[in-house]
Amino acid sequence: MPLNKDALLRYKIINRMLLNKRRPYPTMEDIRRTMEERIGKPFAISTIQKDIKAMKEDEELGFFAPIAFSRRYNGYYYKNPQYSIDHLLIDDEELEALDAALTFMRSLRSTTIGKNYVKALEKIYKYLAIDKQAGPYAHTFIMPETNENGNHLPVFDKLVKAIEKKHPVQILHFSYQRKTSSELIVHPYILKEYRGAWYLVGFSEKHHEIRTFGLDRILRLKQLARHPFHISGKFDPQEYFKHCIGITRSTQGKKERIHLRFTSDLEPYIVSKPLHPSQQVVSKRGPLEITLDVYVTVELESLLLSYGHQVTILSPNWLAESVRKKHLLASMPVKSLR
Repeated sequence: MPLNKDALLRYKIINRMLLNKRRPYPTMEDIRRTMEERIGKPFAISTIQKDIKAMKEDEELGFFAPIAFSRRYNGYYYKNPQYSIDHLLIDDEELEALDAALTFMRSLRSTTIGKNYVKALEKIYKYLAIDKQAGPYAHTFIMPETNENGNHLPVFDKLVKAIEKKHPVQILHFSYQRKTSSELIVHPYILKEYRGAWYLVGFSEKHHEIRTFGLDRILRLKQLARHPFHISGKFDPQEYFKHCIGITRSTQGKKERIHLRFTSDLEPYIVSKPLHPSQQVVSKRGPLEITLDVYVTVELESLLLSYGHQVTILSPNWLAESVRKKHLLASMPVKSLR
């Protein structure tokens, strides 16, 4: 029997009355009268009887409350005085958090791991006897950025299993830059999402270093269960991406101090949502100036290009020149580029 808001309120009233040591053994009439006072509408005795029966016996509800009737005191009580349905309920904030988790995991429903999480969360709803079609939780208030085509990747599930079992994988990977495919043996460490796309981060035997591979470019994948698994030192994902914006990092492993100036229009956005945890405000007198301690990567340059004339790269000079040239190329007529 799904749990709606009105029924939950009635169950809580019954529970409280049965736990009240000052007024033990409430009668059916006591319960009915208290319900009417607290909820503000009339109730039939039959409704109370059905509520008590549901609290005792309903498997979907899952309370299995030890409610009994005392002929001696002509009222109801818990046979186990330590029992309370409060231990089996979650509050509104916890339910909202559960809703948010379910909404997010549904964005991964194209993968087996996403389906399993959604299934598990929906089982929790069923166990708590919560009716998703009733009450404030029937609507979706959170919309994660998703890419249905990007999430529908058959290699995602295989890589999750390979990472869990510490099995290297043999992949056929297509390079957008070289326009060719190459076969590689990769020791998978983590899967990371960036802008709606998923990437594999692992040790490449061919390159003898940790590399990043887009899942949408993996054309074929095979687990190598008997191949020894290589652990690149103590790989720490948080530390590895500490100075990164995006999914890649400098192969030299050297971060740069980037000094930027933004127009007044962008100032509140840059201050309220820093570009990177290393962001420091240098000056707010006049245009906003900040510094970042990050690797210079394709993602960083793409981010700076996206701000157009609203950002000025004060240093390093070579980065400012690189971005300036890309802006010029972008503004050239198509004919002049041929």
